[in-house]
Amino acid sequence: WKGDGAFDVVCDYTDRDGDNDVDEMAFYFPGSRGPAADGGIMVWWGDDIGDDNLLWFDIGYTYNQGACQYRCHFGGDEIFSAFSIGEHTERWEPAFENPFVFYDHDNDGVTEEVIRIEGRAEYVYNLRYSFDADNDATPDSPRDFDVSLNAHAPKDFTFDLALADYRELRGIPTGPFLAYENVPAFSLGAPWERLMLCWDENDLNIDARSYTGERFADPQERWEGVIAKGNDLFKQIGGPDCGDFNKRYEVALEPPESIRLYFTPTDQRLHLYGAEHMWLAVDIDYDRMPDMRYDYIDNDGDGYIDTWRFDADGDGEPDDEWNAAGVTPNDVAYVWADVNAVMAPVLAKAPRELFALDVRIEQALGTLGAPSADRVWQLLQSGFDINPLAEDVRVRLLSSNETWRFYLDLLKDRLIIALKAAHKDASFWQSFNAARAKGDIARMRAAVEEAFRLDDDLPAFALFQAQVLAKYDKPQVAWAEDWVPPNIGWESRVSGYRAYWGQFDFFGKKGEELVMHTFGDRVNYHAEQSWGMDALHVGTACG
Repeated sequence: WKGDGAFDVVCDYTDRDGDNDVDEMAFYFPGSRGPAADGGIMVWWGDDIGDDNLLWFDIGYTYNQGACQYRCHFGGDEIFSAFSIGEHTERWEPAFENPFVFYDHDNDGVTEEVIRIEGRAEYVYNLRYSFDADNDATPDSPRDFDVSLNAHAPKDFTFDLALADYRELRGIPTGPFLAYENVPAFSLGAPWERLMLCWDENDLNIDARSYTGERFADPQERWEGVIAKGNDLFKQIGGPDCGDFNKRYEVALEPPESIRLYFTPTDQRLHLYGAEHMWLAVDIDYDRMPDMRYDYIDNDGDGYIDTWRFDADGDGEPDDEWNAAGVTPNDVAYVWADVNAVMAPVLAKAPRELFALDVRIEQALGTLGAPSADRVWQLLQSGFDINPLAEDVRVRLLSSNETWRFYLDLLKDRLIIALKAAHKDASFWQSFNAARAKGDIARMRAAVEEAFRLDDDLPAFALFQAQVLAKYDKPQVAWAEDWVPPNIGWESRVSGYRAYWGQFDFFGKKGEELVMHTFGDRVNYHAEQSWGMDALHVGTACG
């Protein structure tokens, strides 16, 4: 890089099995961790376990997080680890992330399960273990993690060396790191000192700490899993975190011997068994201020939630409380197949059922002379038309079953508070609350329909969703092949050009719009227009 005759980085590609494609990739560079801290070398090493021939993207033969991370193939079946070596050490010592592992359970080239172990050699410091719970990531949109289990290890905790893998890098052996096939079982069986579950309720697993003005600076879904934000009960592991808001946190200060989740019909969610502190802070309009809060209570200390408290206006006081009377939760192993089997069908039907219930409660309030103009309802009807969200983020949210479930659930709980204030019939509430405890949304709707004699046809959720998405359904590119020969024009919403007589002529735009369709009206794009102009004619520019 510096032209001084000394190497700055080295990038290795290795064909380990002789099939003429890359199996391993490694970046070597001056290090700062472990034995490399005193002038040694570090290496990021990756192994293409799934043999899809896709590994890391590099710039200048090394990895730069900001420029490379979303161009790398952190997906499929893969492992990578960091190693460090000093001038006088005889092996590459695993240091920092060792290993980071990715599992593709349905062979679609997309990771459903990602685990990060941090430590040094056989010493383990912490864990992050994430799933794409509803398996909605695709090759075109390959990152969509929903939940992470985070853990801190007791001091001086080590793994059994029988679980280790060892490699050789440039003729030098590595120290022990957990073998790819052993990481999941080790993660669930280790005696962790503290656990925290983080569930991405609004389906926006991004860097929630960096902003450009009001908007997220990096709205890309994270590849590392769900990076939970630290709090007074749990020290943060890695970054950038997913933020305080619209993420459900559950902390177990004294974890049970067996890590597991449980499904509670009451709220149709998976929770961490044995958690003592559980909450969900809500920011519906992304202004970075709390609007609402859920607190989950285990009153009898049996490891399961039995009471829900909802602060609907963010004043610190609960506005409603309900419980799981007569409901038995179902234990679920923290295994991707088991989690997916529970959550995929729930998320497939919940938006439709919640939408129907919300419409009926709105109608009931209207018959009572107390029509609702709820801000959550207004936000959904607007298609998240708020400045903090860019259009592509709005479309992502409006296309997500998880987002719809989250917001329609919020709306349901807010409308129930309004209905309680307007309707005092004890027999109705006895029936309604029994259905609510069981999470029986259809029965809750039936109770409202019966009490208020509502039998008109319900609007279809799919139609409502399509209507709010339609406002963003606009072309992103256009072209003008019928221009005066031999011109050919092409444009996106941010730039454009034309090709003529073997030259390219560019157009500068002030905003995001398509303009070439106006040129047939003899628009003089050689002069400044409201949208911009032909760059060839800007002062003495050469085009």
